[in-house]
Amino acid sequence: VLAVAVLALVVPASAQELVVNGNFNAGPTGWSQYTSPWGGPFSGLITATGPTAPELELALPGGSMAWYQYLTVIPGQTYTITGDWAGSNAGWAEVMLINDTGASIPDQLDAAVAPGSIIYKRDGSSSWGWSPFSATPAHAAASDNPNVVATGTSMIVAVKAGQSGGPSTTVWFDNISVTPEPSMALLAFG
Repeated sequence: VLAVAVLALVVPASAQELVVNGNFNAGPTGWSQYTSPWGGPFSGLITATGPTAPELELALPGGSMAWYQYLTVIPGQTYTITGDWAGSNAGWAEVMLINDTGASIPDQLDAAVAPGSIIYKRDGSSSWGWSPFSATPAHAAASDNPNVVATGTSMIVAVKAGQSGGPSTTVWFDNISVTPEPSMALLAFG
């Protein structure tokens, strides 16, 4: 009985949401914006056009832009990312979890100078309707496993859109969540 009581208290605490305002109900609170030095004009808006409004809309005719936030994590802990997105004429759309190297945001989000630090990346292009990141077909990157292990004390969660030619890109993001997985030691204890 004591073990079950401990699990009831500990397991929900370990499933704590790390992303601040992942559903964008509080506007851009918790998120920072990055835009590339090329392209633009850039538009990052909170809109009410999706099935679970509000959502983040990134729109641009060319260039690269992202919204991101730093997450405090525990080294060796497994984390899971989930969320929804849609795209229209996307040159590229990306959802990323990055083990923070301390490098500048452009270097971590755009230049990929340390590609080993990107531990989750889901790519989308062209047009698609609202769907979970994991259910968008044929747009998976090599690091597409949504269950990742932190190697340091800080990770970056980022959503990104871009276009290097062609029609304007619009990508929408919503319900972004990063949660720690319950420890197997706790489950074994139970």
